[in-house]
Amino acid sequence: MKEPDYKKYLYFAFKKAKHFVTMETSFVEHTEIIFFEQSLDKNIERLSKLLQNPDELSNEIEAMKGHLYFFPKSFGSKGEPRVRPKVVFPFEYQILWTAIILVIGEWFDTNERVKNTFSICNQNIRKQFDWMVPWSFNGRIKRLKSAETTENALFESSYIHYNNNSLYEGHQMALKKFDTYRIQITKKMLANQTEIYRGDLDIQEFFPTLKIEKVKEALNNRFDELDKIKNFNNDYFNILSVRKILDALFELRIDYPDINKLASDYKQLLLDYYRKINPHDKREFEIKHLVDFLNSTLPLDLIASNFLSNCALNYFVDKEIEKELIEEVFILRYTDDYIVLATDEKKLIKLLDESIS
Repeated sequence: MKEPDYKKYLYFAFKKAKHFVTMETSFVEHTEIIFFEQSLDKNIERLSKLLQNPDELSNEIEAMKGHLYFFPKSFGSKGEPRVRPKVVFPFEYQILWTAIILVIGEWFDTNERVKNTFSICNQNIRKQFDWMVPWSFNGRIKRLKSAETTENALFESSYIHYNNNSLYEGHQMALKKFDTYRIQITKKMLANQTEIYRGDLDIQEFFPTLKIEKVKEALNNRFDELDKIKNFNNDYFNILSVRKILDALFELRIDYPDINKLASDYKQLLLDYYRKINPHDKREFEIKHLVDFLNSTLPLDLIASNFLSNCALNYFVDKEIEKELIEEVFILRYTDDYIVLATDEKKLIKLLDESIS
C-alpha cells in the first residue's frame, strides 16, 4: 500500500494554511504561527508522524478545541440584527486539513483536462477526472494556468498549484469564469432563440446547516469508487489510511467560551438564529443546543470547508441534477447559488421543482 510523502505535502500545507488564516479569517492567533515557524522542520516532522499513525492523530485532535464566536452580518429585510457563526481553529489543525486535501484533491476536485496525461488505454483512470461537474465555481482548488494560447486559455488550468500561497482559486477569477461560462451559454442559446428563461436557487445558511455526516457520506462514496480501480492503493494513496485520517480530523469539537456570560437580548438573538437553522427543535432553548448543532455541521473559517462543501454538493445535488438535464437547459453553481437557463419556461420550472425536492 502506497503512503504519501506527508512531509512534502505538509510544507506546502503550512504555506497555504498560513495565508488562509492570516488573510481570509476574521481572527488569528499569530503566536501559534510564530511558534510553529520557529521550529518548522521539527513541527513538520511531528505532524507527518501523526498522519502516518491515525490513532495518535485521533488522540492529538481530541486534545484540540475550536472556539466558536458570532460575527455580525448586515441587518435583515425587517431591520433585525443577524449573526454568522465562525470558529477559531488551532493552526496545526488547519495545516493537517490542508495537507490531506493536497493528497486527495486531484481525485475529488477534479479537472477533466488532467485525464489527457494518462494513456488512452487506461480508461479506468481517465474517467475519474470527470467526477466534479465542470459548471461549479468558487471554492475550487487553485491550479496551474494552461500553457495554451487559445481564446479560453485564461480560464483553463491543469494540475493543482502546490507552491502557490492559496489553496483555492481567487474569488475574482472564480467570478470571471462563472460569468464567462454564463455568457457563452447565453449566446449559444440565443443563436436559435429570441428569448431565454432564468431561474435562481440559493441555499440559505448553507455551511451552518450542512451536516458533517452528509459530507462523510459523499467522501466515502467517492473513496468506494476509487477503491474499485486496480492498483489504486499502490499507485496513488492508501484509501483506508486516508479514511482513518479524515475520521480523526472530523472529531475536533468546538466550544463557546461565552456560554455562561450572555445578556438576555443577545441570548434572544442566538435563539432566533437557532430557530432559523434548526426549526424542527421545539425544546426550550439553551445555548448548548446551538453549540451542539454547530458541532454537527460544517464550520466557517476552516480551510477545508470549501473543498468539503463542494464535494457534498457535487455528490448529492449537482450530479443528480445532471441526470435530469434535458436539451436546451443549462445550469451553473457559484458556491451555493444555482442559476438555471432554459429556452422553455415549463422545462425551467420542472427542473427547479425537481432540484428543490
